[in-house]
This record gives sequence, structure tokens and C-alpha cells, in this order.
Amino acid sequence: MWIHERDVLAIAQGAEYLGSGGGGISPILQGLTARAVAEYGPVPLVPAFELNDQDWIVPVSFIGSPLMFNEKFMTGFEVVEALRELERVRGIQAAGLTTLEIGGLNALTPIFTAAMTRLPVIDCDGMGRAFPQLQMTSFHAFDIPASPFVFCSDRGQCNLLENATSWQIEEALRANVLMMGGWAVCSGYSMQARRLKESAFLQSYSVCLGLGEAVIASGGDIHRFFASMEQTFQSSLYGKPVKIIEGKVVDLQREIRDGLLSGQLIVQGTGSHIAEQVEVSFLTEFTQVKRGGKTLVTVPDLICILDADTAEPIMIEDLENHYKVWVIAIPCPYLMRHPKMLEVVGPASFGIASDYVPVDQRWQQGEVMK
Repeated sequence: MWIHERDVLAIAQGAEYLGSGGGGISPILQGLTARAVAEYGPVPLVPAFELNDQDWIVPVSFIGSPLMFNEKFMTGFEVVEALRELERVRGIQAAGLTTLEIGGLNALTPIFTAAMTRLPVIDCDGMGRAFPQLQMTSFHAFDIPASPFVFCSDRGQCNLLENATSWQIEEALRANVLMMGGWAVCSGYSMQARRLKESAFLQSYSVCLGLGEAVIASGGDIHRFFASMEQTFQSSLYGKPVKIIEGKVVDLQREIRDGLLSGQLIVQGTGSHIAEQVEVSFLTEFTQVKRGGKTLVTVPDLICILDADTAEPIMIEDLENHYKVWVIAIPCPYLMRHPKMLEVVGPASFGIASDYVPVDQRWQQGEVMK
């Protein structure tokens, strides 16, 4: 399979759903990626199981503020430099690229890089969605070292972290990226394909492409899109999406806590949901849905808030009172329910006291309305 210029828009749009309200969006990066694919040619999208076990795969990603990036965007040399420096330090040659997180703008970073380096993108990622911190990856959970880790800015400044844990790298990034201009591009968690096959969320790029094509084909009809969304997820490692409520945002509270956007909103039901009300909490991404104090959904299951008029996902920073919305829950892949993953992305990691119960299990028990 090949990623053509026309596919970049669909992948970018599909990745917004997997961002669960976060992950960032960047029309600038989307444009740069489409132009790179048009200039250098289509990018191969390769299933992980077609790789030789000894092949080296390098995740490349964007870190920092999408707002700052949109004001001063990359040339492309930064991310190629991050890749080449990691190859030099490790003494390897990358056979393919992937991303740390498929949710949001980081779905595009490997495509942009692959177009310029003539490498394939591997159809997988390390989060299956978006999460706010570096250690919240399946790579970390299954003991793949993050270091050596390289991050570079548009100013030509590159930093190398060796013999550091994921937690230490996360702290270093928070301390340095702002001084580097608010964003950087990075390479790390390099591994051989044997380990990638064991630890990655497979076919996540295919899911993005399917979602993006579905929203484009729906013409903004949310009922038509939701039917296609169900088909896309049911044929993937994710579960069948559940509609929690449709209604209107009647209260919204946002604040910056420890450098992360946090808060909650209340959706008052309309139509067949007229007597219902739910509270949605967020910490960079949507993390929990409650009705009457009872938990309906928590991370790591995905929570999406869709614009009822366009079927498009609404980013947390774009939410406003009186928006007409659908609140959707998507069961996460089974890999994310592994005890090692729940140690780093379970409810407790986001300050939620509730134990994790998969939303599809809650739905079967009648706790969540379809």
C-alpha cells in the first residue's frame, strides 16, 4: 500500500478522532507533508509483519506546542537530522519509520520524514491514540529503552540523551523544549522489528485512513459518518464505538494545571437524550465520562466529542458553550488493557480514582446507553 498526496488529508482527519480531544492539529504540517509526498513520490505503508525481524525501526515525532509550530514551522531538515543522528549514535540504518502516537498531528511526522528519506512508514504506533507524556507508550511499558534519544529544533540545535529512562527524558523535554522555541522533533525508542511486532499498536495508520475517508464521504452527515465509523473500528484492533449522548455543551471549565490543559464540561442531552446529562473531564485529552456521579468511560478507552453539524472531532481548546455535540466512546485495543500498559495509562495516571472497566463491558452490562 502507498500513501499518496490525496491520502494525507484523510490520514490527518482520521488521526484527529484518535487524538481524543488532544494530540494537536497543524494545517501547516499537513500542507508540508502533502507537498513532500507530491515532490518526492508516494510513501510505502508497510504492515509490521512484512518486516524482517532484524530490521531497525525508528519512531519520529513532534513534541511541544502546535501553536508555536504553526507560527514558526519546520523546514524538514530538523527531523531528518534527528533521525540521522540517532542512526549515527546507535550504528544502525533505519529500515522504516513509525510514530510514538497516532492521535493528532504526530500521525504526519513519519510520513513527512519518510517522503524526504525514501523510507517506508510502518503501519503501527506506540500509543494507539494520543497521550500527554513520553512514557505513556507501549514501547516503554514493554521495556524498550527510549534512549538514545535525539531532539532537534528549527534553530539547528540538537540534543542527545543517553542512558536515560523514559521518565528522565520526559522531564528533560519539559525543561528544554520551551527554550528551543516551543517545539522540537525527536527520534527515540529505536528497536528491531521483532520487538516492534510484539509491542506496537498495529494497523493504526490504516484506521486513520479509513476514518478520514469516511468523514470526507459523509459530507458532514453525522449519522452517516457514525455508521461508517462503526465499520472502520469493528474491522480493526479497536472495539465498536458507543454513543454516550447527543446534546449541547452547557458548562465548560478549563485551566492550566502543571503545564497541562485540564478541566471538565457538562453536556445536556437533547432529542432522545433529553432527560440525560453527562460530565466529561479532560487532562490534555478527554479522560472520563460520568453520569450522576457514576463513571461510564475512563482512559485508556477513547472519548471523542463530535460536532453534531459536521461529524468532525472537536479539540479541547476549541470547545465552547452551546456547541451541539455527540459524545462517543471507542473501546481501546486489547494491548492497552495489559497490566503493564495500565500502569502508565490507566485511570490512576490521570488522577482518576475509578478502576478501569472497558467501555464495551459496561455497555454489555447495560451501564452505557448505545
